[in-house]
Amino acid sequence: MPIVVACTRALIRGWGPLGDNGILVVRAHDVFTRHNPLLGSWTSASVVTGQPVNNPGPLYFDLIALPVKVLGHSVGLATGVALVNIGAAVIAVIAAERIAGRTTMLAMAASVATLEWSMGSELLFDIWQPHALLLPALAFFASAWGVACGRIWFLPLALGLASLLVQTHLSYVYLVPFTLLGTLAIATLWRNDRDPSGSPGWRRPLVWSGVVVGLVWSQPIVQQFTGTEGGNLTGLIEASSQDSERVGARLGARLMAEVLAAPPFIARPSFNDTIPILPGRLVRDTVPLLGIGIALASLAVLVAVLAGVVIWRRRQRCAEHAALGALALVLLAGCALSLTLMPVGIGGLVSHQLRWLWPVGAVVLVVVLTSVADALK
Repeated sequence: MPIVVACTRALIRGWGPLGDNGILVVRAHDVFTRHNPLLGSWTSASVVTGQPVNNPGPLYFDLIALPVKVLGHSVGLATGVALVNIGAAVIAVIAAERIAGRTTMLAMAASVATLEWSMGSELLFDIWQPHALLLPALAFFASAWGVACGRIWFLPLALGLASLLVQTHLSYVYLVPFTLLGTLAIATLWRNDRDPSGSPGWRRPLVWSGVVVGLVWSQPIVQQFTGTEGGNLTGLIEASSQDSERVGARLGARLMAEVLAAPPFIARPSFNDTIPILPGRLVRDTVPLLGIGIALASLAVLVAVLAGVVIWRRRQRCAEHAALGALALVLLAGCALSLTLMPVGIGGLVSHQLRWLWPVGAVVLVVVLTSVADALK
């Protein structure tokens, strides 16, 4: 409902795409034409390589192409992005209900609402990639949780959403694969905790997963072998191997703690105020963030709480909620890895590079809400 209201109100007031959003809507309109995009939008990694490179794939353009073509650039763009976000929110909530029941569904719905509130009304239909991917990221985490619980039919969905994130914005390039590997590790290590009679076979889900991955990555692969200026995937690999300044573990811990382990956490003020824009080269010890000692202590408390939830849930033989707590720990480790390896952009470190911290915080919120609800029963 918030997405529908925000989108409708903006269109009534004459909203239209400007700046980067205008370029993105043109590329969506190019889908199924002779200019059909095989890649995502241009990325600042081009500055590092000295040749133009793009985000890996056009999957988001494909998703919103029909509304853009039918309804026009303004109405179609806002409607298309709104539909993607509504679909992502529905996936997250339904996945929670299918995996762990009504209480967890309500906790996920509250977490989705908190994330939407934090974003603010206009970002609920904003195509700019760091904003457009927040709810799909939460849907990906929810589907990954299903895989961790042994619900293998969530795997094709998880891989499709993972591909959407990685293709659309490079800021997810470390977090998403790490999450998938962690999810599969949880599913493998805890497979004996599940009832074998209730576990479906792996063959058909794996086949469908292969079909999904093949379809959604077909266009970038075609470009890789037919591009007139070289393959984009090769260019991205070259860019990642360049010797450039990284965010690093020290500053990364401070940034994580600001969003995930200190008030206001992921609530609305945090989206604008928590992570400052750090122009130019990083000045690691003078930016207005938590000190490294407080940051590490806050993160240690968060990790201890999540680990305690996992132990408690396993003693209760509540495998689904134990897996959710374990997934939250995997996500924290993935955030730390991403921030340690993330290169600093041409304009310094800017908040949009770190927006995935908010859906990670939404998963932590689900863990907290479900734990409190069950403890009070």
